[in-house]
Amino acid sequence: MSKKLYLIRHAKSDWDRNTPNDFLRPLNERGKRDAPKMANLILKNGTTPNLMISSSAVRARSTARLMAHELNYNIVDIIETKKAYLPLVSDLLSILNTVDDRHDCVYLYSHNPGISELVLHLSGEAIFLNTCCIAELDLVVENWNELSKNMCTLVSVYSPK
Repeated sequence: MSKKLYLIRHAKSDWDRNTPNDFLRPLNERGKRDAPKMANLILKNGTTPNLMISSSAVRARSTARLMAHELNYNIVDIIETKKAYLPLVSDLLSILNTVDDRHDCVYLYSHNPGISELVLHLSGEAIFLNTCCIAELDLVVENWNELSKNMCTLVSVYSPK
């Protein structure tokens, strides 16, 4: 069975001046609406994750949890990592390269510019993921540890707009 990867940028966040730092920035109302909407859009295509991995930043973690709820994915099974917070492509690749091969469909929640740069790195397609946008990729390889440059085909890009 071929493997699928969904690269997801966190939903729209709140720039409230009371938030002590960027890592703790929460979702705004639009973000809270968009995340479940996007999960339902993906669900219509019949694709549910075997594994969800998220940046541990509040806005990414919240996006993953809202989507997990719609997808009937247990939120305690979401792997959260600070390595996916404001990452380099190499950081995200190192996360994906350690995924167990029994997982055929992985959702990765992260931030720009790293998440958009990863789409380019993996597929050769230059796209910019706006908030709560999703890039659906098919892997050309069978094992996650083989994932590297130009090893995916960009299937679709989903946007809440």
